Amino acid sequence: MPKALKYATNSVVYFRGDSTDCFYVLKSGKVCISTDDTVTPNADAIPSSKQQIIVPGGFFGAQAFLAQVPQEETAVCLLPSEIIAFSTDEFERMTQSNSDLVFRILRVFSMEMFEAHRRVVELISNKVMLEQIPAEEGLFNVVSYFFKGRYYSQSIIAMQHYMDQYPNGKYIDICKERIAEAKSKLGSNYDNSNKMFFKSNADQVANQSSEAELVYKEALGLFNQKKYAPCVLKFSRILREQNDPDFAQYIPDSMFHSGMAFVHLNKMDEAIEQFTELMQKYPKYEKFGDAMFHLANCYDKQGDKVRSKVLYEKLLLILPEDSPLRRYIK
Repeated sequence: MPKALKYATNSVVYFRGDSTDCFYVLKSGKVCISTDDTVTPNADAIPSSKQQIIVPGGFFGAQAFLAQVPQEETAVCLLPSEIIAFSTDEFERMTQSNSDLVFRILRVFSMEMFEAHRRVVELISNKVMLEQIPAEEGLFNVVSYFFKGRYYSQSIIAMQHYMDQYPNGKYIDICKERIAEAKSKLGSNYDNSNKMFFKSNADQVANQSSEAELVYKEALGLFNQKKYAPCVLKFSRILREQNDPDFAQYIPDSMFHSGMAFVHLNKMDEAIEQFTELMQKYPKYEKFGDAMFHLANCYDKQGDKVRSKVLYEKLLLILPEDSPLRRYIK
């Protein structure tokens, strides 16, 4: 049975960095969720941009609970509160019989993903404002995520909600086609619906798509054989699936090798585009320095000495002293 927990005013449910194993639903009272270790001093105060107020019926702690990682915020009760805490097994049983709760969780995660995307775009482009994603687009993004991930039960719920909300929407025909396909595959060996929230390490290994690995190995084999034109086509197949979790681990290497293939094909514009996107999206990529070197080299070959010089100078600042790339920098 889920636990009913009672907290007095100003009691801490959990601190940022705590490892919790519960999904929390607020039955009564008021809770402040803060990402900067500060909380609203009283229940009537206006929360800051780094705070969120949870009212009865709301849930919190879900992201860390589902991902099985430490909490990224602090939760404090602003009023005497009663909170229902669900364990993993209890949560799984509840979501199987409560599609409305599942959809509410998806809506929250969708908004969090968009906000994270907005902040990344601001950092990359130095833009202060980004046009807010339309509600219809956001809902269809949720639909696409579950359908492409073969989470057919969840995708059917999301698509049905889309069709109810937007009967004349621009994605209505796509949803009708996909919902029929999802229903036909529901419960099949391809269906990941029951693995939506929790996966053991064994499940993760077993569920990895052999297709993704096969395409990547084939593309890499063509590259090693110096068959650059066909390998670019194979890598592009992977890059088109950037939202598919099965292909995600192969995206950075595919960008890098695509860029290198374009260099060998003397297509510098395409190579520059690949290396630039790679560096923007994956600043911690293990071959980041190599990508920057080849990007500078592409500009150099195009005669753009200004950009190549700037990149070479940046590269000298980040490369280890014993890096072999140093001797190639002009």
